[in-house]
Amino acid sequence: MPEAYDIAGMGLPPESEILAVLACFPHAKALRFCDDELLVRAGQKGEEFYLLIRGTCLVELPPPNPEEHQDKRQPGNELSILNATPDSPVFVGEMACFGDGLRSASVRSSMNTVAVRLDPGDLHALLERFPKLTRALCEQFSQRLQDLNDRLRRHRAHLAMRAEQRFIEPGSVLFERGAPGETLFQLVDGTVELENADGTIEMLRPGRGEMSFLDPLAYFTGAPHTQTARAKTMVIAVAVAQESREAVVRNFPHLALKLLADK
Repeated sequence: MPEAYDIAGMGLPPESEILAVLACFPHAKALRFCDDELLVRAGQKGEEFYLLIRGTCLVELPPPNPEEHQDKRQPGNELSILNATPDSPVFVGEMACFGDGLRSASVRSSMNTVAVRLDPGDLHALLERFPKLTRALCEQFSQRLQDLNDRLRRHRAHLAMRAEQRFIEPGSVLFERGAPGETLFQLVDGTVELENADGTIEMLRPGRGEMSFLDPLAYFTGAPHTQTARAKTMVIAVAVAQESREAVVRNFPHLALKLLADK
C-alpha cells in the first residue's frame, strides 16, 4: 500500500503549482509508491487520477485472463515508460476521468515514486486554474497522438500487403485443424479459442505470443493447421492472403527468425 509522503522535503519552489494544487484541493494526498506497486489497475473504473511528480512508472497491458492477478509484474507486457520530476510532472490515469470507461492499461511504480492523488472532479478545476499543468497535460496528449499516428502509419504499411480487416462473430471458425494454412490471421482485439487434437483448449488475446499471429508456421509452409481456431468473443483480426508471404517477412522479420529458431 502507498504511504503518505511529505513533499516539503523535495525542496519545491514556492511558486510550484504542485504546492498550489495541494492547497487548492484539501483532499489531495501526496503518496509514495514502492517498487512494483500499482497506481492504476487495468479493468477498474477511474475513481482517481495521479500527478506523478518524481520517479518512473511502467504502463502495462492487462493480463490476457481477466481473472489473472496484476499485482505481479509480467515481463513483456510493457507499453511505455513514464518519467517524472518536480519540474516535469506527468498525469497518470486521467483519461478514464473524461468518461465512464474502465482502465485500459495498468501503471506500475518502478522503484520509489511520488504522486499526488486527485479525484476525477478535480480535473476540470485543475485545467482552469493551473496553466503550467494544463500545458503539461496538452503536451502529453500531443505525444500520445504522435504515437498513435506512428502506429497508424505502421498499420497502413501492414495493410499494403494483400490484407483485410475482418470482424468475426463469437463461435465462428477462423480455420480448422487439418485445413491448409492459406491465410495468416493477426489478432487485433478479442479472444480466440485454440482447440488441440487432444481436445485441450488454449486462449489467445492480443499482446501475447508471436504478435498474436495464429499458426504462422502453417501459413508459411502450407502445412495443415494443427489446431482449430474459433472466436470466443467478438474478434477483430487482420487476414493476410497467401501470396503476401514475402511481404509478411519484410514487415515482420522477427516472426520469420523466431520460426526458424523454433525449427
